[in-house]
Amino acid sequence: IFADVMNKVPKGDIGVAVSGGGDSLALLYLSADWALINNRTLKVATIDHRLRSESTVECEYVKKISGQLSIEHTTLTWFEKPPGNIQKQARDARHRLLTNWAIDKNLSVVLLGHNLEDNAETIMIRLIRGSGVDGLAGMSQYKKINNLGIFRPLLKVKREELRVYLTEKNISWVEDPSNFD
Repeated sequence: IFADVMNKVPKGDIGVAVSGGGDSLALLYLSADWALINNRTLKVATIDHRLRSESTVECEYVKKISGQLSIEHTTLTWFEKPPGNIQKQARDARHRLLTNWAIDKNLSVVLLGHNLEDNAETIMIRLIRGSGVDGLAGMSQYKKINNLGIFRPLLKVKREELRVYLTEKNISWVEDPSNFD
């Protein structure tokens, strides 16, 4: 299934946003295997929001794994912390940082590790907020955000399947406690 979805990715070098969590690490390993078979180039970015003391160590972990896979890694750091909704500010900062990185690296698209449960959560949040029919459609597989092409190849994959995949490969991942909030 993954290969069929990835074959829709535009031509050119591909960015992968990897936090170190299970979803994005599974995406990295699946993408690395796919890229090798399909002669495509991957580049990895990790965002250091500097909101938790562990964030720098987590970025170094992703850098180490990327190096083991012979994939170029960049850590993008969010320095400014404007007042207000920190989750929205962090999401907007991720989009800005990833857009600038993608332009700098001449990437055709950036892959994100959103999965089936993330999509269900998005629909639920939109429903609670009173979204219309369009909002209740959930996340799209391909989208432009700030002129950045975003591609989500795992939208139809359950989180547990990704964890099983990583466990079978003996790969550890980071559990960010803010994901449970």
